Amino acid sequence: MKIINLNEHRFIDNRKPLIGEWLGEDFPDLANRAFIICENQNTRSENDQLLEFHFRNLVSMGLSDNDMIVIDRSSELGYFDKSRAEMLVRLCNEAGCNLNRIVYASQNKLIKDQILKEFKGGDRPNYLFFHHFAVGIASIYSHAKLGDFDYDNNNGRIPFICLNNKLRPHRVALMSMMIESGLQSEMILTNAEISSLYDYDNIKERVIQEYPVISEAAIENIKSNQQNMQPLGSELLYGWPHEVSKSIISIVTESETSSFCHRVTEKSLKPIAYHRPFIVFGSKKSLNIIKSWGFSTFNSIYDEGYDEFESPQERLIAIRDLVISLIPRIEEVSQNCKEICSKNQTHLVTNFLNVLRAQFRGGVHNLDL
Repeated sequence: MKIINLNEHRFIDNRKPLIGEWLGEDFPDLANRAFIICENQNTRSENDQLLEFHFRNLVSMGLSDNDMIVIDRSSELGYFDKSRAEMLVRLCNEAGCNLNRIVYASQNKLIKDQILKEFKGGDRPNYLFFHHFAVGIASIYSHAKLGDFDYDNNNGRIPFICLNNKLRPHRVALMSMMIESGLQSEMILTNAEISSLYDYDNIKERVIQEYPVISEAAIENIKSNQQNMQPLGSELLYGWPHEVSKSIISIVTESETSSFCHRVTEKSLKPIAYHRPFIVFGSKKSLNIIKSWGFSTFNSIYDEGYDEFESPQERLIAIRDLVISLIPRIEEVSQNCKEICSKNQTHLVTNFLNVLRAQFRGGVHNLDL
């Protein structure tokens, strides 16, 4: 099978997309040619234009019934709805290919159900779970010597650390609630850049609508509190800030908290690399994904029921209450978590890449091409 990357999305260390490499290495007879289209733009309209452009090029290449097209959304959330379904039907008709020769690769585990909803019978695109950044983390940390980042150093440690990159509504909500609850002195909060998705006024309105339990004054206070928070910036991608060594438990603010996705990102893997316990503020049942990768969570030591609540506001309130309950016994919790942290870090550096590749192979075996 010949792998043709129509637009490469490279990792931070300049490697090519692994989804094509893995397909070629593990399934050399799966198709004649596999065309990889990486949808890694910020907006839906940009990705739609990108897809239109590459399908026009595919027509000129003369697609055969034994070719496959991989739409790689594995570096972003990905979406699939009626509009995207209609677009794929039209593009496939124009290119003269069957819908089942399309493989929609995404880190969002709900995409499969969304495809089934839009295509109730006959040919439909395939779903393949693939996580660009999880593979990147697994590759970079594979067999690395990480250490425990001063896990047993009790000298002046802060109980919690919350690393933020792009500023998003749920992150502002978490910071607002923690500060309003008088918990700022118990955690290292990092400030974040205004993202291309939201400006601050838009963020404020979203938080007011989605988290009515938080006062408007507390939300506005985040803007003035930025200078009191740690600036970290680009260190958050694959490196680690030295502030981690000054903390005990990591509060992860994931990229998404909505009901339209089910995923975790590299953010939930960072505490594992840092040899730290974690609390994840993400979509419902985020911890199940982490456990499906072979890691352990900390339900035997502290209550992880926050991950089961339906709404983001309910999950956030439960996380705030958990933080308050952990403060008086934080050193005891730290010692009780130590063994799990060590096992998780060992799994990350020795076996996580194997787990991801095995899950990838299982997903490809289940494709209906």
